[in-house]
Order: sequence, then C-alpha cells, then structure tokens
Amino acid sequence: MGVHRTARQFGRRFPDIDAMHRLAIDDGKPGGSALLKIQGFQTDRAIVCDVEPTDDRIVVKFRSYADGKVVNEFGVAEYRPGEPLLTLARGRDSQNGGITTEWQGLSAPREDVPRIGVFFQKAAPH
Repeated sequence: MGVHRTARQFGRRFPDIDAMHRLAIDDGKPGGSALLKIQGFQTDRAIVCDVEPTDDRIVVKFRSYADGKVVNEFGVAEYRPGEPLLTLARGRDSQNGGITTEWQGLSAPREDVPRIGVFFQKAAPH
C-alpha cells in the first residue's frame, strides 16, 4: 500500500511545534503489517501495527512498540493489542495522494481539527 505521511501541529498555543507521522504499510492484505513512526517535539516513537483491509479502507491496529513491548518507555500501556489506531480510506482526493483518515485510538494531529479528514499524503519510500 505504500508510505503515507502527515505533519502534526500542537494547536494554536504552539504553532511552530509539530510532529511528523510516517506510516509504511508492508502489505494491504489480511495479515499484513505497518510501521508508524511519530517524530517531532519531545516525540520519537515507532509503533508496529497490523492492517485489516476491506475494499476501500484499511484499519491500522496496534500490535506493539518497535521494541516488541506493549508499554511505552514509561511503562504505560497507551494502547491495547488489536486496538484500532486509525482507519485510512480512499477519498475524493485519492488521485492527488489524499487519503481520508479517521483517528481512533491515536490522537488527531491537533485538538482543533475533526477526527475525520485528509491528513496523510502518499509519499516516496524513505
């Protein structure tokens, strides 16, 4: 399915602080996997995910952090294994690389944006 990325800004109070989400989907078939990297201000994490595709969408579910643990570096279980983090769907803007995202277990990029919208753009492999 490819690589998708989005930028995240930390709201109106800190408009110059942002984080980049990079989602690399290995296989869009059942049993496929993905790696979600979130990097930016005080953030550097990699999450290994399972993907569950349907005809027009892919549900990205938490499997573990990159170290294989289900707790973060502080020992906190932010997500449960199998919990949907986000869903990607082909939207009206798909010909330009736009993918409709529904933020689920993972927080939306900013507090003042809807949980569903075009956030990710298809990107070249990195």
